Amino acid sequence: MNITNIPDERLEELFAPLSYKGFLQSMSYFHGYSWRNIFLIYKQMPHATKLAEYDGWKQFGRKVKRGSKTIKILAPIPQEARTKLIEKIDTETGKAILDENGKRVMEEQIIPVPPKFEEKRVLDISQTYGEPVFRFAGDVLANDFLRDASIDALKKVLGGEFETPRNVLSIIRELSQTMETSALTDDWKTLITESVSFVIGKRFGAEEIAA
Repeated sequence: MNITNIPDERLEELFAPLSYKGFLQSMSYFHGYSWRNIFLIYKQMPHATKLAEYDGWKQFGRKVKRGSKTIKILAPIPQEARTKLIEKIDTETGKAILDENGKRVMEEQIIPVPPKFEEKRVLDISQTYGEPVFRFAGDVLANDFLRDASIDALKKVLGGEFETPRNVLSIIRELSQTMETSALTDDWKTLITESVSFVIGKRFGAEEIAA
């Protein structure tokens, strides 16, 4: 797969039920990644849960299994901003501003630089062995203290009262429905609500909502 240019027909695969569900599951683990990188991760290793470069796993005290195939993603290339001098214009009159000597005042204008990316190779935790690594997904509701703390925090966000800890699933769904989707059709609203509920549910280890 050419990861710098994903054809439209490949993206259309996401909306097949099984593919879309798998994509959302990958998103629950890699919510900090762009949708494009999540797509790339899902297509290359659907079961991936935690990624790092080869040297990164060494810092975690883990070794990469022999013969492991890397996962390709895109990383932004830092670029220096470009500027140019332009005349400073009075916003009210639309005329050039002059200094005390009658010369036109100049100011720097930033020139937008198109983003550039380079291929980056990473490996999943399943391709390594060694020291245990903290994994957030699935740990929250499995721990009584974290579960209760999470529910209390979600209650405050909604300003509601819920009787049992299991209602965290209802809270997640209600939060999803509060998003601004007025310009969308009902079908799209439902898709977005269910997608967000699924991703957050998986992230918190709430398997019932992600079924």
